[in-house]
Amino acid sequence: MVIDYIGMKKHKHHHDHWKRSLAKTLTYRVVIVVMVYIVSYYITHKPGEALAITTWNGILATIIYYGHERIWSRIKWGRN
Repeated sequence: MVIDYIGMKKHKHHHDHWKRSLAKTLTYRVVIVVMVYIVSYYITHKPGEALAITTWNGILATIIYYGHERIWSRIKWGRN
């Protein structure tokens, strides 16, 4: 949050708990999965292909995002 960034609210811990990171990852992915399916279907006009694209994108992007989130949770920059 902007308020957190400018220092009006202090955090007592150094990084987010892994459960918070996982919850954020999953809620973000639900929105993205729906968007990827809609775009894939619009391009291919084939539900099966759109589903395959969406599935692979969802699996790979979730793993990558979770790792990215965990790395950033350990970086102190911007938390002072």
